[in-house]
Amino acid sequence: MIDYEDWIFEELKIYKSKYSKTPFFISSWDCDSDLVVYPNKIISQSSEIAKDEFHYKFSEDLEFTKETLKNYYCTSNRDWHLNNFSLGINSTNSIYLALSALIKKGKKRFLLVTPIYYSIIDTLLDFSRDITFFHLRDLDEFRFDSDRIEQIVKQQYIEVIIFSDPVYCAGLEIGTEIYERIVKISNAYKVTVFIDGTLGGLEWRNDADIFFSREKTNIIKESYDFFLINSGPKLFFLNDLKFSVVISLADNIALIEDLSSQISGGLNKIQVNLFRLFYAESARNELYACKSQNISTIRNNYNLLSASLIGTDWQLYPTNSGYFTMLVSKKVLLGEVDPIDVTKKLLYGHNLLPIMGNYFSFFQDNKVSIRINLMKNLRGHLPALTEALNMDI
Repeated sequence: MIDYEDWIFEELKIYKSKYSKTPFFISSWDCDSDLVVYPNKIISQSSEIAKDEFHYKFSEDLEFTKETLKNYYCTSNRDWHLNNFSLGINSTNSIYLALSALIKKGKKRFLLVTPIYYSIIDTLLDFSRDITFFHLRDLDEFRFDSDRIEQIVKQQYIEVIIFSDPVYCAGLEIGTEIYERIVKISNAYKVTVFIDGTLGGLEWRNDADIFFSREKTNIIKESYDFFLINSGPKLFFLNDLKFSVVISLADNIALIEDLSSQISGGLNKIQVNLFRLFYAESARNELYACKSQNISTIRNNYNLLSASLIGTDWQLYPTNSGYFTMLVSKKVLLGEVDPIDVTKKLLYGHNLLPIMGNYFSFFQDNKVSIRINLMKNLRGHLPALTEALNMDI
């Protein structure tokens, strides 16, 4: 059987070569730059490099930089220290390092709440770990059933729980009450909690923090053991100019930074500058303004697309965070179709390149789904998309 993940990008090469045109990539991870409001002042300042500053920069040496981050999160009586933070080159790398640290500590049994970033699954399979899946289902509105999770932890002797916030690609925020419940499970069964919060901090509500929620971060700190990965620049669509942050217990951070020097090497000066500028209090006004305008664009695209689906057999998930949503069939289940067949129909019939929910580990009992990037110029492609949705899948 052909693997969908391997097939889709090879097929794209064939398509572009055959037809000499590029399809509209509706599921892309890149945004349309003309839609994005960037923090240009911060970007400009981050690129200013003195000639005497060309030397190695490792996370463990960046105490002044970590101080900026610590000050951002110290908003309660829960003390944070410099050794709770590690600075990484990007989120994928930090996720790999954090998983590697868990493997080095001897963790074997993992519970993955899906959908989830495919790299997490691939890494754990490469390390031959025991994986149990807890599939969030659209039938249950992606309800995070903490009671059922506790049962699985107890029955399967789970050592690590991994989930993403927001729900990966569906864009549904995990509430603080779930965090509080997971902390109780963590402490009761001595389980590590691992959160991919790469897109956490792009909630659509007006009272959200600039970056990943300080309230949630302070809640998760009370667990037996935890890893939280996030990326400030990712929230502002700086995909080629970014860094990542790992927040964890001191012994975990020490292990990550040791692994980082072996695997990742140092950071560059622009990343370090950007980090300091992003978390500085002086940057708040510019970042808030950019974020507000970008979320407005995301919501407008969501509403535009949602309105275009009226009268069709498709709908959107009730997204409230991030810049991805899922276009979902009302009738057909993922397990009832071949994702390659559906992708070919959209690609060759309508010049649209989708990535199906299968790629993002959506469970087979969920409806057929296609990821939509809400920071793309959807308006110009709505006629083709609407026509495509009339196809028989």
